Amino acid sequence: MYRILLFSIFLLLFQKGIAMNGQAYKLSHSDVLLQDGTQSLGKGYQVIDESSDSEDFLVKPNMLYDILVDIDLKGKVLKLPENCSIRFSGGSLSNGILWGQSTYIDAPLYSIFNNIQLGGSFSNKFYIEWFGANSLYEDNSDIINHAIEQLHNLDYAGGVLVLTDCYKIRNTIYL
Repeated sequence: MYRILLFSIFLLLFQKGIAMNGQAYKLSHSDVLLQDGTQSLGKGYQVIDESSDSEDFLVKPNMLYDILVDIDLKGKVLKLPENCSIRFSGGSLSNGILWGQSTYIDAPLYSIFNNIQLGGSFSNKFYIEWFGANSLYEDNSDIINHAIEQLHNLDYAGGVLVLTDCYKIRNTIYL
């Protein structure tokens, strides 16, 4: 029974990307599942939390970065390396530019972008909630217009904005 418990604890720590004995572990492709059920194939794994050095994270290509905290870019450009995925697990980005290079974003339906400009290329759909829309707001017009503007900034024409609910609008939506 103790062996099973210890193995379960080790497996949980390994899946969460915890460093043991000073070594960071990379997960195999079968260990990293994204929220949409797809796998992040062949990517390493790194948690971004309070202990992460804000000047030295998100720098390696082919990684899955799991953002647990709110990150203020302070007007800077966060240029992601090629073929990275970002998972938002409670965190968000604010006040800067997020530049993707075939980047995949994995996030639940909550606000992950606050005063963020997008550029470069991304390989996923975008949800209006990521930009702050909420079906309880009296007017989502500015949020929807901002999200559409951000999709126009991207390098590919496949940007899709997904509306998952009914949203109140009081002003013109510009496509």
